[in-house]
Order: sequence, then C-alpha cells, then structure tokens
Amino acid sequence: MGILREQGYKIRPAANGPRALSTAQVDLPDLILLDIIMPGMDGYEVCKQLKADKRTCDIPVIFISGLNEIFDKVKAFSSGGVDYITKPFQPAEVLARVQTHLRIRQLQRQLQKQNIELEEQNGRFRALSEATFEGIVIHNDGHVVDVNQRVEKMFNYSHSELIGKPIPDFVTPECRDTVAARMRTGDEHPYEAQ
Repeated sequence: MGILREQGYKIRPAANGPRALSTAQVDLPDLILLDIIMPGMDGYEVCKQLKADKRTCDIPVIFISGLNEIFDKVKAFSSGGVDYITKPFQPAEVLARVQTHLRIRQLQRQLQKQNIELEEQNGRFRALSEATFEGIVIHNDGHVVDVNQRVEKMFNYSHSELIGKPIPDFVTPECRDTVAARMRTGDEHPYEAQ
C-alpha cells in the first residue's frame, strides 16, 4: 500500500486474520483495508469479529480482493464491509474510496459528539425546567411538544396526555381565545396559571 504512504497515511499491515484483529483492537485505526483470502482466518470472519466488538464496530472496512463474483461482494457487505475494490485496482480509485470513507467516518464522529452535547444540554434544560415554579410548555404550531412537571400539576394531566395536544384544549374555556390570539402573534407568555 505504498500509494497510501505516499499520500501521508500511516499504514499498519497485518499478515493474517488473527494478527489483523489484535492489531486493530490494540491501536484503533481510522479505516481498515481487508483482503478476503488470508491465512488463519478469511476476511469475512475478520470483519464479522470486528463488527461484533464494541471497540472496533464503527471502523469502516473496505474489502480489496481478486474475487470478482457478485456472491463474494454480497458476502463482504453482509459481513459488515462498507466498500469493495476488485484487484487489479487503480491507485486513484483506492485513494478516492479511502478519502471518502475517512470523511464519512469523520462526519459520523462529529455527529456523535454533537449528539452527546445535545443530550447533555437537554438534561441541563430538563433539570432547570423542573426546578422552577413556572409552568413551561414547548409547542410547535400550538401543539404541545414537551412540558415540565409544573404544567402537569397545574392542569392535572400526565405528560403523555399533554404531548401532541393543542394548547387551547387544556386551558380553561375563559382563556382559550386569549391563548389562541397570543399564540398567533408569537407572544412567549400566552397563559400564566396561578
């Protein structure tokens, strides 16, 4: 894989399937290029074991093989591969596919990080909303998306009963017109219960 080294990629070759597994588990690579025919364990089994291990399951695996039958390609994808390059290959094709899958992996990591941050923010918001004495209703076009416990107590509804419900449906009849009017104008405080 001199073509990858020339592009600045750090390469760690493994001579057989068991060695490939242990190498990947000790120092997690960003991407694995895997041949199907290897001594000790074929590439399909290596890939299955990589995907079954929590530490290595997210590493993209590109199969590179002289096997060109549809059966071989389907089996490679079924075992967890993300791509399949047939030998003899063009260096530009290998580089393009490696770059593509590394970029996808980078974007997946960013998304995972953002999801974790969003979950933390949601947890902080939930803690703050439950600590207040004010009723908080989050809505989309007047339909309840979320509420804090204060709203549940104020209106004597469970959380699940309120979700999806139009806000005017659970306020007192005397306040419905006022609430509807304020929601149309974008007033952030359409109803305040005592």
